[in-house]
Amino acid sequence: MAKKNFKDNNPANAFLSEGTKTSKQSFDDLTEAEKERLLEEHLKNREKKTERVNLLIQPSIHKKLKDYAKANDTSMNEAINIAIKDLLNK
Repeated sequence: MAKKNFKDNNPANAFLSEGTKTSKQSFDDLTEAEKERLLEEHLKNREKKTERVNLLIQPSIHKKLKDYAKANDTSMNEAINIAIKDLLNK
């Protein structure tokens, strides 16, 4: 199984880029209420990967996808998700 890739969707980013903090303020400096609010906001806005799709593809495409995922240290599922996002965002 490939390693998780958090380049584009790192859960820690919810705590690093919030407007409530100054550039010098760290997560540890926040009050418990602020930490809880940030966590709740992150969990509410996080999209879960729970929808399933059965996909039939040509064996040659499957091999290329598998090779791509291995070369980029990601899963085939993540590679497909990225490709679909790129297609829909054009």
